[in-house]
Amino acid sequence: KALSDCLLHLDSLYAHVPDQPRELEFRVYKFLLWLGLSLQDHQYQAQADIVAREMLPSKDAAMVKHAFKVCKAVAASDWWGYFSAIQEIPEEAPEQRHIFETIVTPVLRESAYKAMCKAYKFSIPLSVFSKRLGLLTLEDCMAFLRKKKAEVTGEDTPDAAIDIDKSKAAA
Repeated sequence: KALSDCLLHLDSLYAHVPDQPRELEFRVYKFLLWLGLSLQDHQYQAQADIVAREMLPSKDAAMVKHAFKVCKAVAASDWWGYFSAIQEIPEEAPEQRHIFETIVTPVLRESAYKAMCKAYKFSIPLSVFSKRLGLLTLEDCMAFLRKKKAEVTGEDTPDAAIDIDKSKAAA
């Protein structure tokens, strides 16, 4: 709520005093906030490209190119592309990470988890699972799986894996 309020105030500021030095950066934040909030009702897939072109006039800036890359990955349900893209946040817009971590990533990670549970029959190696869901450490991966009440076999071994059948039953 606070981020959206801040962006609304910045909109009015930029309407009264255009060409501020960080205007483009905040347009990117506003677009990513829209993307994250629209994930909840699945309206983003049909509208994301149109909204991005309206909100982000300059395509040359690295932060805008990055926002389009994220948008394309999200609209295509390309989790691997999304989680790769958010590791490359441009220096000009470091606050993007907050939007991703709090709004976009949880929704996409949940969707990816469900899809992986449907796609795999027996087990998923933790190394594969954590990379596909953008979980950078084993601790993050295990914390996510605990929340899902997923069953992990060989937890303290290199062969650790998610038992799909047991994990589906727990969900």
